[in-house]
Order: sequence, then C-alpha cells, then structure tokens
Amino acid sequence: EARGNTITARELLDQGAARIEEGLRDQPIVQARLLGTIGEVYRKLGLYREARGPLERSVALRRATLGGRHPDLARSVYGLAGLLRRLGDFEGARQRYEEALAIREAAYGPDHPEVAVSLTGLANLMLELAEYAPARPLYERAIAIVERTAGPDDPRLGAHLFNLALLLQRTGDTSGALAVHQRLLALHEKSLGPDHPEVAADLTSLSYTYRTLGDTARARESLERALRIQEKTLGPGHTDLAETWGALGSYHLEREAW
Repeated sequence: EARGNTITARELLDQGAARIEEGLRDQPIVQARLLGTIGEVYRKLGLYREARGPLERSVALRRATLGGRHPDLARSVYGLAGLLRRLGDFEGARQRYEEALAIREAAYGPDHPEVAVSLTGLANLMLELAEYAPARPLYERAIAIVERTAGPDDPRLGAHLFNLALLLQRTGDTSGALAVHQRLLALHEKSLGPDHPEVAADLTSLSYTYRTLGDTARARESLERALRIQEKTLGPGHTDLAETWGALGSYHLEREAW
C-alpha cells in the first residue's frame, strides 16, 4: 500500500489498532489480546498517551467477556497500571496494581510467580513515591515466592533483587544493599555468563554501593570490568558505555589518587 513511501512503526501500530477495532468486533477475546499487545508496543516506544486507549479497551473487553476474576483480566489491568504510573497517575496505577494482585492471588494462590510479579509492580510504585516501609515486605515476599517455586538461582529473581537493593540504598542500609547487589551479580554470572550486558549493569550498580561505603578500589574495579564487558558486547558507540565512562570519570575527579 505504501507504493515506495516510508511507513513507520507508529503508522503500522495506528493502522493495526484501527483494524483490530473494526475487524474483530465478533471476537472480543482475540480483540482484547491484540489490543493489549498494541498498547504494550506503544508503551515500549514511549508513546504513552497513544498506549492508553488500547490498554483501557483491552481491560474493558476482558472484564465484559471473562468477568472480574479471570487471570487474563489481571494481565490487562497490570499492563494498564504500569502505563498510568508512567503518565504520573499514581493513584490510578495503585488501584490497578492492587486489583491485579487480588485477582492473581484468588486465581493462583499466594505462592505463584504471577503473584510475585504483581507484588513487585506495586512495590515499585511505592518506591517511586518514597513509601519505603510498606514496599520492603512486598519485595521480600516476591523474592521468597520465586525462591520457593523456582529455586534460589532462577533468573526471574534478578528484577526483584535489584529493586530491593535500590530500596535498601535509599533507606541508608548500604551494607544490606551491597549483599543484595553481590547476590544479583552472582546470579547473572551463573545464568547469563560472565560477559553479559546485565552483568555489566550489575557491576555499575555495585560500584556505586562500594563508593558509598568508601571502598574506592572495588568501586573502580567494578566499573573497569563493566567497561570491558560493554566494549565487547555492545560496541564503542552504545549509550550504556558512555554512562559507565561518565561514572568512572566522576570517580577520577573525586579521587585524584586514582
């Protein structure tokens, strides 16, 4: 249809959303799933306002066709919560996170990985709002669920551990944050390999914690290893590499002895 003209991903999404609305009216379950996908792609492209319509429509369709306690509804509600958080509608996001958590607990029981996902989503919102005290037990419960159901070395623990470390750092428990960062690094080294970009990200976070504790030697070693990994896996022009160089440069400015 383009006849040689350039079509952007945004235009494809717009066309897709319109066709889903028109062409799948007699298949609301399929329509809800595809609108949810379209909304998530909009969100990942940073088109948050454009994402809202498809995500809200997906929630409405699933609520109407599946009822208020179906796990697929929880998936749509959880996705909408994440979008509302990015749009700054924190109270709306909280309501959706809590609804998704309640549906998943009722559907799966208290110890399911999907429950852990909802716990962390709600805790992330609390972390953003500086509600540290209620967020911590949610992170800890999510970690315990994954450990019980999948084991202490499951890669899905990574996001939960990172967020807990961030909370501990912000509340002044730097030693606790260090222990969690070290566990996260070991987990990713084992599950992803020693030269994975996620390992470099862990090392960068770890360097900040070492720096806060005054261990400048380990802080520098962590950043230098992160740089070697990023140069090898991401190439010299990647923005992650620039950020790590910037962090190392700031250390040099502060510690002339380096």
